[in-house]
Amino acid sequence: MYEQGFTIIELMVTLAIAAIIISFAAPSFKEVIDNNRVSSRVNDFIASLALAKSEAVKRNASAQIVPTAGGNDWSDGYKIGIDLNGNNLFDDIVDGVAEKTLKIIDAPKSGTTVNSTMTKIEYNSFGGITDAGTFEFDAN
Repeated sequence: MYEQGFTIIELMVTLAIAAIIISFAAPSFKEVIDNNRVSSRVNDFIASLALAKSEAVKRNASAQIVPTAGGNDWSDGYKIGIDLNGNNLFDDIVDGVAEKTLKIIDAPKSGTTVNSTMTKIEYNSFGGITDAGTFEFDAN
């Protein structure tokens, strides 16, 4: 009677070939993951811009996106809110109207960095942006 199966030599050759193929594919896969992380971060940022713009128009007030850490350090995340007195805190009451934090976006656990010279993004009550600048999203 004839038994079917693999010899240890056949199994070792197969595993060696698989290891070689994986070693070629792994760097390409890392690039795909990095691109996906950056794309996800950019999409979240675009959604935040849309939220700030729509809330500025809806509330007929200035809406801002400011870095959580302050200054132009966007690496720790950012917050979106209605700022009536321009202090970037979203926690005051101005002429009987309360400022409001709409959303806080935390920094991602790993994978991307955000660089910009802007200290805030501000939309006026007509949905127009008050200042222009650039943002750079990079994979670590």
